Amino acid sequence: MLDYAILVVSAADGIQGHTQTLWRLLKQYQVPTFIFVNKMDMPDASRARMLAQLQERFADSCVDFTETNDSFTDEQTIETIALQSEDAMNQFLENGVVDLTTTRQLISQRLVFPVYFGSALKMEGIREFITGFEKFTVEPEYPKSSARAYSKSRTTRKATA
Repeated sequence: MLDYAILVVSAADGIQGHTQTLWRLLKQYQVPTFIFVNKMDMPDASRARMLAQLQERFADSCVDFTETNDSFTDEQTIETIALQSEDAMNQFLENGVVDLTTTRQLISQRLVFPVYFGSALKMEGIREFITGFEKFTVEPEYPKSSARAYSKSRTTRKATA
């Protein structure tokens, strides 16, 4: 079971067949997904073109989070996030923002897909991605597991992990 996935897409090649297959599997298994568009240092790389391609082939709710680690400043980004749930829309209409907790929930429910742009080779956008990943993910709490262990004397002991 995956808590989150990071899907890496090449800006030089665009969305390939194998990337679409991975996307379908992530959707099938309801895995919340962050997208990192790599190779943005290439001459023909276009942030706007790649974001449009992601929104067309994957989901309209693929949102550029690259510059949002402190706060969302782009109104289009905030509106796209707000459109994903009634609670988010109410927050947006009342305050002009969507709070961090709601944004995290939308990501974990696969209603919003954060997109980051950068170049792994030149270490551009990596820090922003890692910071954003830490900020916008929630570590799930798993129940404490237990098992019964039997010794040679056939007495029962409860073992906890």
